[in-house]
Amino acid sequence: MKMHCSWIAALALVVAPASAQPDASPLAEVRFALGSTTLPVGFEQLGNAAAWAKENPEGMLVVEGHADRLGPPRVNLIVSMKRADSVVEQLLVLGVGREQLVVAGFGSSNAGRRVKVWSTRGMPGEIEKQLRRRGAKTVQTSQQMASL
Repeated sequence: MKMHCSWIAALALVVAPASAQPDASPLAEVRFALGSTTLPVGFEQLGNAAAWAKENPEGMLVVEGHADRLGPPRVNLIVSMKRADSVVEQLLVLGVGREQLVVAGFGSSNAGRRVKVWSTRGMPGEIEKQLRRRGAKTVQTSQQMASL
């Protein structure tokens, strides 16, 4: 039964609407030091993500926070969200609107100590479903972000 459920989940990812899938590769990938949630100084790739958002006002930027597997899962989830939040704050400074952001915390993940930012033209609900299928523990959609 477990194998059958995994197969169904894999099939769901394959047939998910293309608009909810990330564009080919991340627009930015920020690596953090062990235990750090502070955005590294001089991180230029976020400018590329902000430029994409300005050129594509109907598009969304998805900010994925990840942590390594060294700490307890609950702490790693908090760290992954704080890392994502530090990237979101910089994107806001660069002129990206909250309504264009979806933020996900993965906690402990194989991606390690990083935040990935990718673009999509999907709807927030589709994006959230896709992120949760990929293992996101928490997701904040653009509507939730806009109300903050």
